[in-house]
Amino acid sequence: MGERGLLVRNYVSIVAEALGCGQRDYFQEFKKLGKPDAIAALSRPIWESHGLSEERAKELATKYFVSKKD
Repeated sequence: MGERGLLVRNYVSIVAEALGCGQRDYFQEFKKLGKPDAIAALSRPIWESHGLSEERAKELATKYFVSKKD
């Protein structure tokens, strides 16, 4: 499928957007970035508000958003 792949969206997100109350899809953004440093930088306000360290944020970014090569 190449770099772009298939965008999958939850129906709730589509309805919310149609009603004018859609939210930014951080999950898709972070998955596309695929680099822990970039994800941590972009999400800094989020993880800082939860008291996480930058190191922990990068660990979580790696765990959940970096593709594993088999």
